[in-house]
Amino acid sequence: MRKTLHYCLASHDEVMFRSTEDLNWAFNCLAIAAYETESRILGESFMSDHMHTGIQTDSLSEFSHKYRYPYTRFFNNKYHRSGRLGERNAFHLEMIGLKHISAGMSYIFRQGLHHGLTTTPFGYEHTSINKIFAKELGKIETQENLP
Repeated sequence: MRKTLHYCLASHDEVMFRSTEDLNWAFNCLAIAAYETESRILGESFMSDHMHTGIQTDSLSEFSHKYRYPYTRFFNNKYHRSGRLGERNAFHLEMIGLKHISAGMSYIFRQGLHHGLTTTPFGYEHTSINKIFAKELGKIETQENLP
């Protein structure tokens, strides 16, 4: 049975995402892991030393492995290091009910604000909130405003 979860992978001793390329790789690894495990990503935020995701999945352990392993291989190769990246166990919490899911996703989307990097959740670049609310923010490109 698919569960709705708040998933957070952190690295307290090392920066996990050091460049735009790292963030792009991490996002792609997340998307591929979701596809391969038939999971659904509700939204995400990537910070330099951790990431948060709202996910619906049947197997969190399989999803987590399929996300972490390829990203760690990329990271280790790029930065000439070895070993596990991030804490041994990722944080996860099942979100039950609409109010819990709404509160959990709000927390995920507000990471830039929470960490003092922006004045609004929409000011942080590495979160999906701007894509999810693009229409409401007037950021949808239509035929009328294309060159």
